[in-house]
Amino acid sequence: SPGLASAPAIAVDLADKVAGSLGAGPNPSFDSVRHPAPLLFMMDDDATAALIAENPAYGHEICHCCHVSEGELVDALHRDLPVLSLDALKWRTGAMMGPCQGGRCTAKILALMMRELGVDAADVDKRLQGSKMLARSNGPASASIDAFIAADEPEPECFERSRASYEIPGSRPAGVYSARCALDLLEMSGYAPGCEAFVYGMGDTALACACTLADAGVHVTAVADVEGTPMGSDALLQECESRGIALMKGCEVIHIAGANRLESITVRHRGVNQQIPCDLLVVSKDRRQKQ
Repeated sequence: SPGLASAPAIAVDLADKVAGSLGAGPNPSFDSVRHPAPLLFMMDDDATAALIAENPAYGHEICHCCHVSEGELVDALHRDLPVLSLDALKWRTGAMMGPCQGGRCTAKILALMMRELGVDAADVDKRLQGSKMLARSNGPASASIDAFIAADEPEPECFERSRASYEIPGSRPAGVYSARCALDLLEMSGYAPGCEAFVYGMGDTALACACTLADAGVHVTAVADVEGTPMGSDALLQECESRGIALMKGCEVIHIAGANRLESITVRHRGVNQQIPCDLLVVSKDRRQKQ
């Protein structure tokens, strides 16, 4: 139609008027072509090899499940549209969307945000403003950020089960991590991932995580498992008990609550539903263990 045909001319005329009112002149360095970020999974082998030769960071895989490299993450962090949360980086690159749901790579990606954006770990949100990934200061980090990012990861014998595999209903706040992720966050940042923790799982990984968090000053309300018989070693069970951590056998987490940061969970223990306030839920059960 004539109206549609004249739309570009109208837009140019309007832009000229706005520029004139602002006293703005032409910008000869303006590039009107949007250059998409390189994503390795969309590139052929030759293009990938050329990119890695130009920038070796593209050859350093950070998210092993989805094969997302350090180079891709750094590129996304420095685009014109700012990255304001961990989930924003996830949606732009595909990192943390694999079977482990970020259990193996979240801490490294947070470290990349700290290094590239110059932000403090405690100021990074998971999604919306106020959904902080970490809870409070716990002293200096025990790992160098650069060394932590660069370190090669041995292939794990088994993955921890994620919250998604348990199909726990409720909101999706910050503060729900696997044991490995919680410990990596603590080691790398020097910040505790929560103040009031509930550990769901009684395997060795979960029990060791509960003890480590307690030693770091986190109040661990309980270690629980839906099974009636704990999967972890007697020695680690005794370590938990010596720290005053309650052991809840035959207990199931049935709901998660919290707008931005985890506020509470609901568990069913011995047929009775109970709401437990906490800002950290560690969901940890090795896939090799009895389901």
